[in-house]
Amino acid sequence: MIEFSTARNGSKTCSVNGKYLHSLYNPEKEAERFVSNLQCDYNPQYIVITEPALSYIVPYLKKRFPSSKICAIRYCDAFSETDSKWDFVFKCEKNLDNTLFDTFGEEGIAKTFFISWQASENLFGDRNALAWEMIRSVVLKSRDVIATRNFFAKRWTKNTFRFFSAAQNLYTILKGKSDIIVAASGPSLEPSIEKLKKYRNNYFLLAVSSAIKPLLYNGIIPDLCISTDGGEWAKRHLSPLLSSYAHIPIALSAEAAVPYYILENSPIIPLVYGDSIEAILMNKCSINAVKAFRNGTVSGTAVELAMAITTGNILCVGLDLAEAKGFQHTRPNELDSLNALSENRLYTVATRLALAGRQNGSLKIYRDWFSSRNDFFSARIKRFATKNLSPLGKIKDVAIDDNIFIAMNGKDKPSIKKIATISTENRKRIIKNELEKINNITSIDNTIHSEIALWLKNMLPSQYLHYEKYLGTPKESEALKELLDKKRQYDL
Repeated sequence: MIEFSTARNGSKTCSVNGKYLHSLYNPEKEAERFVSNLQCDYNPQYIVITEPALSYIVPYLKKRFPSSKICAIRYCDAFSETDSKWDFVFKCEKNLDNTLFDTFGEEGIAKTFFISWQASENLFGDRNALAWEMIRSVVLKSRDVIATRNFFAKRWTKNTFRFFSAAQNLYTILKGKSDIIVAASGPSLEPSIEKLKKYRNNYFLLAVSSAIKPLLYNGIIPDLCISTDGGEWAKRHLSPLLSSYAHIPIALSAEAAVPYYILENSPIIPLVYGDSIEAILMNKCSINAVKAFRNGTVSGTAVELAMAITTGNILCVGLDLAEAKGFQHTRPNELDSLNALSENRLYTVATRLALAGRQNGSLKIYRDWFSSRNDFFSARIKRFATKNLSPLGKIKDVAIDDNIFIAMNGKDKPSIKKIATISTENRKRIIKNELEKINNITSIDNTIHSEIALWLKNMLPSQYLHYEKYLGTPKESEALKELLDKKRQYDL
């Protein structure tokens, strides 16, 4: 039970079951002393404190960390009257890690200073344990995402150069009003094939890269494909477009791994996230790209693209995001065919499928992403689903029913329009000039979002993030030296 009372200095204080969350004598002085004793040698972008009760800590945090966003994690609603003092307030709940990640992103989490208001630790035991479990989860997720970016950074940068050097037929997409089906390649795509084919004229079909082959195999031609994965294996999913299906438009991020044939022959809708060097090069090359949103899964980017290009309904098929017994994708699947080459008497297809059906951390991340979307997103999306799929938050599952397809609006579909752009030779010259500029830098200006900063952040994500954390601190020059030393070793 929370009780409020008056401290000796006249300020409000409070207690839980007779134990005080703030000083009974001077809550402000206690908060000031608490902040002065904090150990933090970097410049945090966010400061998050767990259940700070009456928020006496806020002005002292803002004074010591004037450039930081000050945030609270609440264990109860009793202190909501002080929520306006904070930049962000979060409720302690089971999806808190997703909420924090969606709000701050992996870079923001890496630059967050997490603090515990110690008086709350024991008085809200279960809530406190959950909060710090969620904090641990989001910190590990941030670390893994940054590590992945660091590992693939050079490959993604080279893919970006290939895109601008080779992409020939560039288009933009004009918004329509028809219903859109977004096709992924989960096992639930297979029982949907018959009706997708029967009612093909009733909807606009957007296929993620892994769904291209099973759709074409069954005679279903997408209106638009999408690929954003920068890994070399991603090229294999696009192999069906290398022959008689090269006319199918494909939406591509510049960092995606794409065969040269597609870059030179297919109608391409360039996507721009706005947070990497592709944004710089799109601007310098006068390419009017379509805004996209970076997600851990191409399905997330595809669904948000669908939302942007139509006012109609959006239904997803094959969006299982669940471990399955047997094959994990609707066949034929390019990667499944590749993995089958490793089978032998001791490593049979049954063994491979059993291993593939184990709990998958990546699939959980993807499920969590869809489950944590806001009400506007969830209200626009429905999923064709079989009985065995995990729920995706507020996204509604519907049966694969004739009546749903009959009621679809297939009129006024999104369309593509060719855009003018400079030649590939001129683009190559622009890339060369940019690289020369990067190779010759010896310092970084104070504008953290300058073009040079963006180049370095993309080429060396971990090192740049380390430098960014220490801006304005005694360790800044040391962090800059480490970054520039690493840049000199970088070979493109």
